[in-house]
Amino acid sequence: MCGFLVPCIVHSLLLALVTFVSPAAGSQAIGPTPLEITTTISNVDRVEFYVDDKLAGVARKSPYRITHDFGTSLDAHNVSAKVFSDGYKNVETAHIATAAFSAGETISVDLVEVHGLGLGRRVDLDRHRHEAEGDRPVPDRACGHGQAGA
Repeated sequence: MCGFLVPCIVHSLLLALVTFVSPAAGSQAIGPTPLEITTTISNVDRVEFYVDDKLAGVARKSPYRITHDFGTSLDAHNVSAKVFSDGYKNVETAHIATAAFSAGETISVDLVEVHGLGLGRRVDLDRHRHEAEGDRPVPDRACGHGQAGA
């Protein structure tokens, strides 16, 4: 019934949509990372997640999410999700690619001080680095390093 005077908008709205929530296309994936999709498909039987063409896991209920450990690899990965629906009669697939870490990039790590571990003082990482390099640490009165009985 589509034609010059009646556009086919209704047909395009009925197309199934599968979208990755995580990881984002072009992002870098390292360590445990959630793989998650959203979909407009009803009667979903299961979602299979693949990383580099190997089955990484299956989700059967919304939210369609699993956790995959990318390990310490700095490589790019191909991630896909197959959505089976209507008694496994229909299959829709979505693909994304993650980016590789390059040699010129850095990773920022926030160090957090943890209290209540029975240590009684902060750990001064800079002090320990100096000691490992054979340097004499500079006393830090705030955390007790270099003081008698600390």
